[in-house]
Amino acid sequence: CLATFLINQGMPLNKVVPIYDGIPHFISSPKVSLEDRMMRIVCVGHIYKQKGQDSIIRAIGLLPKEIKENIICDIYGSWDCDFKKELDSLITNLNVQSIVYFKGPTREVSEVLKGYHIGIQPSHAEGFSRVTVEYMQSQLCVIAAREGAIPELIQEGRNGLFYTDYNYTELANLIKKCFYN
Repeated sequence: CLATFLINQGMPLNKVVPIYDGIPHFISSPKVSLEDRMMRIVCVGHIYKQKGQDSIIRAIGLLPKEIKENIICDIYGSWDCDFKKELDSLITNLNVQSIVYFKGPTREVSEVLKGYHIGIQPSHAEGFSRVTVEYMQSQLCVIAAREGAIPELIQEGRNGLFYTDYNYTELANLIKKCFYN
């Protein structure tokens, strides 16, 4: 994101080198299987409006019954109390209480990610997304809003999938695509 800005301001391309936050290298293994037909989705990050966890909940609400009966979505992170109440209400209104769970904060992200198939990054504006890299290192299917610096990390269809921010139908369709593939 900053590199693009500098280049657009006239900085010579050969003088711009992105330097991302350091993340310890790990490959999360063994990976959870789909033998029980239960697809596991995870979202990790502070829970507040700008982070967009409501997008995941709304998208899950749009999924057909067959998929809803076979997915779990866990959301990890500390939360803003007002937004958490809003999300709890949304979960109830969309009748997805048996699908979406809040797990609280964790310091063991690499260990937690071993139990999932899909990592969603729904942030409405994100700089360098450490958790997106952790999803990739854990070999999860990454689904992200095409926002902020995330497009610098993900190559569409190669190491992740994008949806248009606030487009819950697109996000639901990507979840559905992952479920059937």
